[in-house]
Amino acid sequence: MNNYLVPGFFFAGTLFFIYLTLTGPAPDSAANGRDTSTTQKGVPYNRVNQYRRETEVAVDIRRERAAIGKERARPELDPSYRKRKKFHDSPVETTQSAAARELDQGKRTEPLNLDQRLDAFLAKKQAFEEMEEAKRREFVERFIKESVKMGYDVQVNDRLEIIKFEKR
Repeated sequence: MNNYLVPGFFFAGTLFFIYLTLTGPAPDSAANGRDTSTTQKGVPYNRVNQYRRETEVAVDIRRERAAIGKERARPELDPSYRKRKKFHDSPVETTQSAAARELDQGKRTEPLNLDQRLDAFLAKKQAFEEMEEAKRREFVERFIKESVKMGYDVQVNDRLEIIKFEKR
């Protein structure tokens, strides 16, 4: 029996190693140092996550572009606001007190009440409407001048609507 003991252990060990190589790694492959970042179909999990993140970023960019487009397309009550806010405010006098600087920058120490905000809004709206009316009148005057140069007679009523348009 001693003659078969060492070769039997060797043969059993060989069968055990063959079994391990045929069956593959243990279910807990992280302990073996293998990467577990694949799904059942063989697509790497990290790549799927990367595609998902890229898609989310692309959707966010589209949403932001749409919001910017909406913001640019909306009508403004005060079109000169952007021009006024383009440049930074720099005080002319550097020796001003803090209260004077706040007044220069348009800041107030107390918040505006509802009446003051409403008055400011109505004043801006009235100024905007007057500006639009002046632009409209200027456009009509230029139109009349150009049509006279081209040989047409144009009559306009007080609401700036064309009443009569005929060739001379």
